[in-house]
Parts: sequence; structure tokens; C-alpha cells
Amino acid sequence: MAKLRIPDIEAVLNRARDVAVQASEDQLRRFAHQLRDQFVGRIRAQDFDSFRRVPLSWRWQNRKAALHLDERTMIATGEYLRSIQVFETRADGKLNLRIGIHPSKIVRHYKTGMRRRLPMWLLACVHEFGSSRAKVPARPHWGPFFQDVQQNVAPRTARELTQAVGRKVRASVGGHR
Repeated sequence: MAKLRIPDIEAVLNRARDVAVQASEDQLRRFAHQLRDQFVGRIRAQDFDSFRRVPLSWRWQNRKAALHLDERTMIATGEYLRSIQVFETRADGKLNLRIGIHPSKIVRHYKTGMRRRLPMWLLACVHEFGSSRAKVPARPHWGPFFQDVQQNVAPRTARELTQAVGRKVRASVGGHR
């Protein structure tokens, strides 16, 4: 009769931990990129109440039409949408993902394409909260989107993440027989 081979439990646990970490990071990256795409898609579709509630000024609408720019809110040249990215950093060996605008991204003039002194993240803040000095009404879109994500999407994503990691770990540990 053949001897029963018992795997080294420490090796199995180490392998399971490594697989779980890698699987969770991969799943979180996919989730972050999906959120970024959904956010940009909602801006393109003008799917925020603030975009419909506060129309563009007639002067800005006329200027956009004369320059053949996109007439939707926040999309004159598309530069704002292109600047929304997923940023990945590591701290203490842990993956941190952030959806936002890079601090070094500078607004370009819509006619000339020349760089202006305004950082893109500041433009996003001005549009999110409004500016009486610049006569820009508040058009919140970051806050409502991520509040909805936190309330409705995060619980489902946590379940999906747990299931995906569990499948990967079971598959990897199953190979140690």
C-alpha cells in the first residue's frame, strides 16, 4: 500500500497567502478601472442632476458652438475626462488605489492649447463646489458618484472580492496534494 503524502502545512499556507494577496490586488485594480470608466461614462452621458439643473450660460454655449467644441457640460475639449485616472501607490507593502487627477496636470487653453496656470485638480474643485468669483455654479459630480459607490456598490464588490480570492486560493491549495 502506498504511503499517504501530507503536504508541508507551512508551505501550503504561505502559498495560499501569496495567492490571496495577488488575487485581491488584481480584483481591486479591475474594480478601480471599472469605477473610473463608469464615472467618465456618466459625465459623458450627462447623468448627474447638477448638470441638468444648472445649464451652461448662453455666452459659454455660444462660444462652444462657434469653436465647434462639445456642447455638453464638462466636455468642451475632452481634456478633463482624459485627466481622470486610476493611481496606484504602495505604502507599508499594501496597495493603495485612487481615482482622481494627477497634481501636475495643467489646464490647457481651449482655443490655443497653451498651458495655463490652473491645475486640472483645481478646475475639478471649482466645478464641484462652484466659485462666486469666477462665476461658475456648483456642478457636483465627484461627491454624488462616490457616495453612491460607497452605499450601493461597495458591499457587492466586497462579496465579489471575497469569492474571487476564495476561488483562487482553493485552486492553488488544491495543487499541493
